Amino acid sequence: MFAKKGFSTVELITVSAVLSIVITLWYFAYSQTRMSADELEDEQSFQALSSALVGELRRDIRSSFTINPTGPNRWEIETVSTDITSLPVKATVVYELSADQQKVYVTRSGKVKTYDFSETTDGKKITFNIVP
Repeated sequence: MFAKKGFSTVELITVSAVLSIVITLWYFAYSQTRMSADELEDEQSFQALSSALVGELRRDIRSSFTINPTGPNRWEIETVSTDITSLPVKATVVYELSADQQKVYVTRSGKVKTYDFSETTDGKKITFNIVP
C-alpha cells in the first residue's frame, strides 16, 4: 500500500503567508475604493447643494430692487414678483450664514430653508457673501 504523505510545516506556512498577503492587498484596494467613493459622494452632495443655493440666489437677485447687509453674515433682499392676478408683490428674502459657517438659512415668507453643508465639507467652514 501507499503511505499517506501530509504537508510539511514549511508548505503550510508558505501558503498561509501567500493567503495573508493576498487578503491584505484585497482589503487595501477595497478600503481605498470605498474612501474614494465616499469622497466623490460628498463632492456630489456639495455641488448639488451649492447649485441649488446659487440658483435660488440668482433668481432673487434678478428680481431684486435692494440688497442690504443687515449683519456680518446676513443679507436682506427685497424682491418684486407677480401674484396669480399679475399684480406686483413685494417680498423680503433673508440669507444668513450660520455662526459655525456650515449652514445657509434662506427665509422667505416666514418659511426657513436650510442648506446644510456640514456633512459634505468634513467640518470645514464655507464662505458665503453677497456683494450688492
